[in-house]
Amino acid sequence: MGFCVYYRKALLIGFALLLPFFSQGSDSVLLSGGWTNMAYAGYSQSLSNLLNATLAYSKPFYQNMWFYLGGVLLAILLIIAYRQSRKLLLRARELKFRGGILESANTMLEELLEDRRKAEITIKESEEAFKSLFLQSTDPISLIKNHRFIDCNPSSLKFLGLTRKEEFINKTPWEISPHLQPDGQRSDEKMRVLIADALRKGNLQFEWMHLRSDGEGILLEVVMTLIHYKGERVLHVSWRDITQRKKAEQNLKESEERYRLLVDNQTDLIVKVDNEGRFLFVSPSYCRLFGKTTDDLIGKTFLPLVHPDDREATNKAMEKLYAPPYHCYIEQRAMTIDGWRWISWVDTAVVGEDGEVKEIVGVGREITDIVKAREEITEQKDFIQTVLDNLPIGVALNAYDSGKAFYMNKKFVEIYGWPEEELKDVDNFFQLVYPDINYREQIRTRILADVESGDPERMRWDNIAIVTVKGEQKFVNAINIPLINQNIMVSTVVDNTQVWENESAIKKERDKLQMLFSIARKIEKSDSLEEVLQYTLQRVCEDNSWDLGEAWLPSEKMQAMIYSGSYCVSKDEFEGFIELSQDYSFPINIGIPGRVWAKKSVVWVNDLQQDENFLRKKEAGTYKIKSAVGIPIMTNDEVVCVMVFFMKQFREKDQEFVDLIMGIGLQLAELFRRKSILVEQLKTLEMLHQSAKQLKQAQKISNVGSWELDLNTSMVKFSEEASKIYGATSSEMHIKAVNEMVVEKYRNMLKNEMQQHELTGKPYDVTFQITRASDGQLRYIHSMAEMNVAENKVVGIIRDITESKTSERLKQEILVANESARFKQNFLAQMSHEIRTPLTAIDGMLELMENTPLNDTQKDFLDTVKFSSENLRNIINEVLDYSRIEAGGIRLNPVDFSFREIFTKSEKLFQSLGKNNFRFLTKGLENLPEYIHADKHRIFQVISNLISNAVKYAREGDVTMEIMPVPSKDNGQMLFKVMVKDQGPGISDAMKKNLFKPFSQIHNISETYIEGSGLGLSICKELAILLNGEIDVDSVPGEGSTFWFTFAAAQVNEVKKPDELSDENKAAKKTGLRILLTEDKGVNQKVISLILTSMGHRIALANNGEEALKQYKPGNFDLILMDIQMPVMDGITATKKLKEQYSDLPPVVGLSANALQGDREKYMEQGMDDYITKPVRSDDFRQLIARLKW
Repeated sequence: MGFCVYYRKALLIGFALLLPFFSQGSDSVLLSGGWTNMAYAGYSQSLSNLLNATLAYSKPFYQNMWFYLGGVLLAILLIIAYRQSRKLLLRARELKFRGGILESANTMLEELLEDRRKAEITIKESEEAFKSLFLQSTDPISLIKNHRFIDCNPSSLKFLGLTRKEEFINKTPWEISPHLQPDGQRSDEKMRVLIADALRKGNLQFEWMHLRSDGEGILLEVVMTLIHYKGERVLHVSWRDITQRKKAEQNLKESEERYRLLVDNQTDLIVKVDNEGRFLFVSPSYCRLFGKTTDDLIGKTFLPLVHPDDREATNKAMEKLYAPPYHCYIEQRAMTIDGWRWISWVDTAVVGEDGEVKEIVGVGREITDIVKAREEITEQKDFIQTVLDNLPIGVALNAYDSGKAFYMNKKFVEIYGWPEEELKDVDNFFQLVYPDINYREQIRTRILADVESGDPERMRWDNIAIVTVKGEQKFVNAINIPLINQNIMVSTVVDNTQVWENESAIKKERDKLQMLFSIARKIEKSDSLEEVLQYTLQRVCEDNSWDLGEAWLPSEKMQAMIYSGSYCVSKDEFEGFIELSQDYSFPINIGIPGRVWAKKSVVWVNDLQQDENFLRKKEAGTYKIKSAVGIPIMTNDEVVCVMVFFMKQFREKDQEFVDLIMGIGLQLAELFRRKSILVEQLKTLEMLHQSAKQLKQAQKISNVGSWELDLNTSMVKFSEEASKIYGATSSEMHIKAVNEMVVEKYRNMLKNEMQQHELTGKPYDVTFQITRASDGQLRYIHSMAEMNVAENKVVGIIRDITESKTSERLKQEILVANESARFKQNFLAQMSHEIRTPLTAIDGMLELMENTPLNDTQKDFLDTVKFSSENLRNIINEVLDYSRIEAGGIRLNPVDFSFREIFTKSEKLFQSLGKNNFRFLTKGLENLPEYIHADKHRIFQVISNLISNAVKYAREGDVTMEIMPVPSKDNGQMLFKVMVKDQGPGISDAMKKNLFKPFSQIHNISETYIEGSGLGLSICKELAILLNGEIDVDSVPGEGSTFWFTFAAAQVNEVKKPDELSDENKAAKKTGLRILLTEDKGVNQKVISLILTSMGHRIALANNGEEALKQYKPGNFDLILMDIQMPVMDGITATKKLKEQYSDLPPVVGLSANALQGDREKYMEQGMDDYITKPVRSDDFRQLIARLKW
């Protein structure tokens, strides 16, 4: 038994030692180490486990028979070596220190076993996931082994129209396919070859025709993949129906054929290039344009054909082809058979299924003529832009519905002083320009309401306060012109800041005068010093922004200045300061009142806290009073009162304010003198009461009447002079009768003043108007009275002050009117000059452009600008005419002329209006004398206005002009009546009332806005009066209107042909003139030079009068054109110097935008040989050249 035990142990040890030599890999080594460890420990159970594990991992080895024989032999050897076991045990003890390492190895072995278990679980889960995917996939999937289907997913059955798996399993692919495939091969033979290829290659993709259960053939794309399934080689087969794709490919092929036919006959250029820009295809039209063949281009890059300057832009534009939407547009120059030509390309990228660009298709068209036309339009737009930017007024175009601006000229941006982009949005515009929210909303509400009304008169806003980006305040005048049909609102703006400041200065002066006048009136009406001083303090504080005013009077013994009264804008704010001040008195040289008293001059303290001689420093600090000024009121070189004014801000000395207060001081000083005079007058009146005769005599001498009111009987007794003033027939009247003579608006005032006098003793001093009983005249009366309490009577005096009152009012009105007229005239002159100057450029360029080749669109643009220019010129002329009429500056210039001229010019005028839906008819020429003597220009001015209005207000129909003689009361003059009849909507009686008034227009008679200044008919009315005639209208609503006017003229037998009849011939003879043009503005230089050059003349330029003096040499020039207003040296001075230096000077012609009455005569008196006004045209120069004396 012992031997068996030993044998078993030896056998196990032998296996443990043998394994490292037979096993392969680290696992066997670890097992060996594990055994050694357990052998040392002596645990039999662990040994048994180790052996089992060893056998499991080494299974491939011990299955070999030789392995068993080796084990037996090894066991025998181990038995023999048993005796040495003790030595081995001893050695094992020596290896005890290695136990920890072997124990770790055993742990690792257990972890490996755990990882294997987890791997098996993962593989099982993957198989389940694959199975789920296989069953749930929407694509048909099947497995083939040995040419037969062994499995399939439900989608395969559904795809083939089968219901049970048994109908599919074990079938060959050719059994569910037609006998022949689309390429003609037999299905069974072809499939065997394909399966063999798939098994050999591992993967195969091909097209195949299957049959559904109903016999329908389906063209499929099949993918076969070799897989290992359950230890066997199996083909995984997936299908996809490509029937529709094949149909699409067939359709694409047909489309390509049609495309090829279209391309070959297309005039547009069509190319196809690869990503490197190499030609893949070029259309015949491309080859023709470039003079090349297909072989010359295919495979070559297109870029060398592109102009070098356009290559970079072309490459940059084509970068867009590599991102959605894969399109780009290019304009480039290319070297064609005819040289460099402009071509536009629309390129589209062809993108593959992988999202990469495969090729690029381009469609091009030659646009050389379009580019040239576009450049010409751009040049014209740039020119118009230059003109608009040089206008003296700001112009902006806004969308009528949204209000957003889409154009602003430079002047508009300059006036508002903000960046253009920030001004274009209407909400942002209001926030920037009107930062004060209350003022902003006020302006916005007003403007929106005015625009909504559609009334042009309400779309003019004057002196609107704006704020620039620098915080500067400006005042502007703005006008909005709605063009509703075009959805455009035209906004114009003029910087009116200077005018506003001038008017403000005038208003400031007027306010000062008004204050002085009101104080003077108060002094005149009141004998109460305290009342007048209180009123003065109030007016000075309120009108000059002082917070508090005080009055100080000398004490009876002249020892100090004592408090007399005060006024403050906010009583609650300074009430405590006023109460404390009442306790102060100021000896001479002490405090502000004392110093003013001593110096007899103004004392100004900018900072009260820094003034050592200001006694109320603490109180001033408490109430935050910073500055003060003291003003003396003097009589006979003595200070009789000191006024002190306080302010809560620091204020530097204002001499203007000091002068104003000193003027008030003089008036108050007059009060003291008048008070003493009034006392003397009252004494005199008392003496006169004692002697009626003396009283009457005194009243006659002084033009003063007296009256007495008996409060018991309400009867008024008048002195003789008083009766005369009232125009009364009786010297005694009831108070009611007297009050009835008083103008109604004064009655309550007189009643209140009398009641106040009776109750409080307040002086009765009033000025009022009466209607004199004797002749009904309105007279101004000044009356003063006092209460005689003892007798219950009121005694007073009256004086007729009508003449002085009227004279005073007239002087003030004349002064204001003259000043207003002067400002208006200056403003009109300046505005006329500033607008006419750029009009020269506009009209000149328009005339030159008319003589250039233009297409229909360009002609339409040109006509639009020309019409607007003419409209602006007419508005300027109407405003100037109206101004002249107001100033009485229009004078008639009668000449001899033929009536036929009137008819001819009228027909030309009608034709120039371009109204094709009208006819113009004339009547009466046969009944008129051939020649008359009258102002031809003014007569035609009225006629042209009436014809223009007829065309403007009537939509269609006939416009008829008739002239006839009418009876005249003057035997030396004939009277003619001109009638212009239209077939328009007519005018109601209500509208006729304001028809000939300035700035009035007929509204609501049509749906469209009627342009015009509203001055035309009012000017016509004034001209008709000047022509010794009248003007009126006969109209019936719905039937049309007939405007007519009359004028006086003298008949003449014949007319000498004026020199201007040969102007064309004279001007034609004078060609090639050498002209020195002196003009400071570059735009005008350019325009006038172009006009004169087109007429065949040669031009030399001078920028100002000084340059003209340097350039002029005798014999070099035939004519000098001289602008009037220029920097460095003006035209008048330059002309005088030229005429002083040269006796044989050629004609010097003044050239200016000044067009007011008398400008021509004024400049010719100052040395000019002739004078023309801007804007000028070629006809103006022809007439000038013809009338000059050469």
